[in-house]
Amino acid sequence: MSSRKSLYCFDTSSYIRAWHEAYPPDVVETFWERLDDAISEGIVISPDEVLQEMKKRSEDLHRWLKARDSCIVEIDDPLQQAVTKLLAANPEMAKNRKGASSADAWVIGLAHIRGAIVVSEETIVDSEKKPKIPGVCKRENIPCMKLLEFMRTQKWKI
Repeated sequence: MSSRKSLYCFDTSSYIRAWHEAYPPDVVETFWERLDDAISEGIVISPDEVLQEMKKRSEDLHRWLKARDSCIVEIDDPLQQAVTKLLAANPEMAKNRKGASSADAWVIGLAHIRGAIVVSEETIVDSEKKPKIPGVCKRENIPCMKLLEFMRTQKWKI
C-alpha cells in the first residue's frame, strides 16, 4: 500500500518572494529545478487566479508559471462553491483593498476541496477587517505553512 504524498496549494506571495527575494533563478537555480519537479509530480498546485494575479506583478515569473500549466487549476463549480462559502464566512476577504490579493480566497478554497496544505508568505497577524491567509486557514482548519517549511517537508537541500 503506497502512502499518498501531501498536496500543496501555493499562493502568489510564495512565488513572488522566491523569485524576487529569497531564491532568484539567476542565483539559486536549484530551487526552481526542485519546484519544477514538484509541479511535474503533481504535488504543487495553484488556482488560475494566482496565474492571473502574477500577470500583473511579475512578467518573468508569470511566463515561468504559465509554462508549467499542469499545476494551474481552472475554476469549476466545486471551487466556485467553496470560495462562495469561504467568503460568506469571511466577508472582509472580498473587499478590494490596496495591495490585497484577489487570489487569496481561491487559494484557500482550492486547498479545502483538494485536501491541500496552503503555502503562503503572508503573516499570521490578521483581523476581521483585514483577514490574511494564515488566519483564515486557522479559522477554517486548513493547514498553512511558509515556503521554507514546505522546503523542509520536501527535504530540499539547495
